[in-house]
Amino acid sequence: MLYPQGKTVIGDLKTSFVNIDGVLQELKNEKFTGYVKMKIPVENYEGLVIYESGEPVESVENYSDGQSRVEGSEAMKNVINKTKEGGGVLNIQELPSNVVQMMLRSIHSNVIYKDLLSDFTQIKNLLVTLKTKQVTGHVEIEMNDDAGEAFIFLEEGKLIESLFSSGEGVPLSGKQGLAKILEVANEVGYVMNVFQSESREISRPVTLDEPEEAVELEDPSELLEIVEKIVQSIDQSLQKMLGKGKFREAFLKAVFQKANDYPFLTALGTNIQTGKGYVLDEPVDLSDLVFGFSDVLDQSVSFLSTPKNKDKLKEAIRMGLGPVKMIYEEQIQEYNLDTALFEYLG
Repeated sequence: MLYPQGKTVIGDLKTSFVNIDGVLQELKNEKFTGYVKMKIPVENYEGLVIYESGEPVESVENYSDGQSRVEGSEAMKNVINKTKEGGGVLNIQELPSNVVQMMLRSIHSNVIYKDLLSDFTQIKNLLVTLKTKQVTGHVEIEMNDDAGEAFIFLEEGKLIESLFSSGEGVPLSGKQGLAKILEVANEVGYVMNVFQSESREISRPVTLDEPEEAVELEDPSELLEIVEKIVQSIDQSLQKMLGKGKFREAFLKAVFQKANDYPFLTALGTNIQTGKGYVLDEPVDLSDLVFGFSDVLDQSVSFLSTPKNKDKLKEAIRMGLGPVKMIYEEQIQEYNLDTALFEYLG
């Protein structure tokens, strides 16, 4: 599993050089909050001790060869003993208390969605669903073609950390991690599992396909007003780079291309083209509208981006949307646009 990177206390030091008893005593004296990780590659072994205010609160041993996981005081004793034996590498990271709690929840969690394939489940749409259902837990993503692994951590549906590793170097975290997750996922595809924390009190498990009451269609006027402002702001922010109206042109092209997936887009695109504006004559499911706009925006950017200008293009979009974020901050959160468009509004 990937672990958050904080302030490095000890970084990948051979355990043969470590007085582990002295180190643990110092962590206690300093009221350390974070984790101690010990890895023995030749044994496919990884041991973890999590600390809160100088006290060990959980310990886990993981074997990548299929052996059962060990937890609790037994695991902590084993981690200490294996460290004393040498032959491993020690890493100690100091973390904020809320991140430690995130790690504890990930250890004590149950799978609620298993083997979600990229052909059928988009990462951003899944995150919007989890936000709506206020899931506390994490999403585990295994990229196809051995291109890496990723974890996205959630608290009551809100994204609080993202980690990506290709197996080389330090894992990417935060916004960098999230951007890399989406980039690699789009290139090679993936399989996802979603875990919910055991500590969260719920009356029944969350399910993606649970029977629900009929969706109440709503007036999309306010949401479409925000969509229009977003498109206008992006178009303006990209004028110097691409030329006037180029983004709007790409946006309309994407609207009609995605209409097979979201039928209401045909009416929306027609109304925009004929001068009626960003309006729909019939109520719609606002979640579908958010998903559709997210897909259209991604497609619009892909029409305009090249390997050379991709990063610069997205940065210009983020900068251009700054005023929109400030003016519509409350509505952006209400409609889950902050999650669906986190690449641009994050």
